[in-house]
Amino acid sequence: MLSRMYSLPTLRDDPYVRNICFVRLLVGGRMGGFAAYGPTDGPATFLLHKLHLLPELHGRVLACLLPGHCEADAMELGARQLKLRVNKQNLQAITF
Repeated sequence: MLSRMYSLPTLRDDPYVRNICFVRLLVGGRMGGFAAYGPTDGPATFLLHKLHLLPELHGRVLACLLPGHCEADAMELGARQLKLRVNKQNLQAITF
């Protein structure tokens, strides 16, 4: 799964082929994390495809800025819900 999702061709094509938006979180001019989200085949449903933060940002208020931005932007684009799929073994993401 990771090799497919993070291959250079996939990352290069996602914004154009699947209409996926990538955003980054800068903290003090340094990359603190990134997210990717876009529409699904379902009506008014967007999917948060990727959400990654530096470990030192986990559990901090800054960690909420990135998904909050994705949600607000998706709603502006017509979404009524933003879904996140999480690996069932990723307890940290499930807790978030």
